[in-house]
Amino acid sequence: MLKGHSISLCLRCNHKLDDVKACLTSIDKQRRNEENMNKLNNLKLKVEMFITFFILCMTKMEMIVFADTKATGATTEDILGPVNNLNSLLTALVVAIGTIVLIWGVVSVAGALMNSHDGTQILNGVFKIAAGVLMIAIPLVISFLQS
Repeated sequence: MLKGHSISLCLRCNHKLDDVKACLTSIDKQRRNEENMNKLNNLKLKVEMFITFFILCMTKMEMIVFADTKATGATTEDILGPVNNLNSLLTALVVAIGTIVLIWGVVSVAGALMNSHDGTQILNGVFKIAAGVLMIAIPLVISFLQS
């Protein structure tokens, strides 16, 4: 280096220290990229945990449904009774959540029509109403298809 001509560089991003704005922008981009990667990794972990839980539940359900009734002396009704109870509980839960979503949609459409006349809010409310109606009707459709 020439005497009197020292160039100082930032150790993180290799910008000249005179260019503080570029250095801070680069550091901010790196921080945002790290945060996004952390969120993505957390999402991947949650999806993997959900898939593992789902496979475990399906395996347990298969063991209940296809259990050996001759070895235990149990009848099919004894084995499928808890499964049918679980099915009715989940059906009631879906209908209850569907009712809540339907009411939420009606209230949001009414609020949007009374206050702001915003098309996006009205459309979201209509989607909520449709989702609530579907959630209420799905158990009926499934029982119709099973019979």
